[in-house]
Amino acid sequence: MERLRARLGENGPARLIVPAPAVADELELEGTKIKVIAFNEGESEHAAALYISRTHDFIAGDLIYHHTHLFLREKRIAGWLKQLDRIAEIEGIKTIYPGHGSKTDLSALASMRAYLHDFSEAIKLGSAEEATQKMQGKYPDYAMPIFLRDYSLPSFFPAAGK
Repeated sequence: MERLRARLGENGPARLIVPAPAVADELELEGTKIKVIAFNEGESEHAAALYISRTHDFIAGDLIYHHTHLFLREKRIAGWLKQLDRIAEIEGIKTIYPGHGSKTDLSALASMRAYLHDFSEAIKLGSAEEATQKMQGKYPDYAMPIFLRDYSLPSFFPAAGK
């Protein structure tokens, strides 16, 4: 708190607010029902997404990335693939608002599956350097290469992060 106050001055926090866990599986905002869907074993151990069936919008948070290197620091590749399958089973999704990247559609699920499979193969090459070359060669235009180089690969090759 002190560091934030020192850094942000009058715009810094005046007090600490500890959020309470949400227990409802549905919210209502200005008459629109929003379904809250819990997920696990994706980018992190726990996540939630919002689905607005009236508009067919899925607000994915960090469950979906679009044209962005994935953050695989927690090594949850198999779990993330399962969560993508769960998302694919939700009826009616037309637009996805990802946690990273621009809005997209369900084609992002296939792109992410491909990335996760390619990453799994790249780490079998034996070194962070080789894996980096393979992934950057395959996904040269993806945003956030820092996720790949500085977070994901060092988790699989600890010496790479030193």
